[in-house]
Amino acid sequence: MSLLSDPLTLLVLAISVILLGLAKGGLSGVGALATPIVALVLPPTLAAALLLPILIVQDVVSVWSFRRTWDGWIIGWMLPGAAVGIAAGYFFAEQVDEAKLMAALGAITGLQSLGLLALSKILFGGFQGGGGPSWK
Repeated sequence: MSLLSDPLTLLVLAISVILLGLAKGGLSGVGALATPIVALVLPPTLAAALLLPILIVQDVVSVWSFRRTWDGWIIGWMLPGAAVGIAAGYFFAEQVDEAKLMAALGAITGLQSLGLLALSKILFGGFQGGGGPSWK
């Protein structure tokens, strides 16, 4: 079956693109869910390969939008880690089997979620929900 003929795959890809757009728009953390969601219906390497061009286009638009207000120190601080990550992904993508990649993807997503929850608890004292509907 072709990738574009499966409605479930198209729906999952559309949802992940929306999540990536929300993340670029300022809703931090939701973009990290895009690859794991796509990896539920496609192999994780294919999921990453499909989402990478979208991420590149988003980054090009972001860089163009902030071309007059960038900070060279931040770029210099982030560039070495990005280069190491890209090189590691390039060399290890073909060598890691799919089950281990799915486990690593789930572990990274889970740890990031726990970290964001802990950070919100530290910074804001947890979520400030009202405990129920406001009409009570």
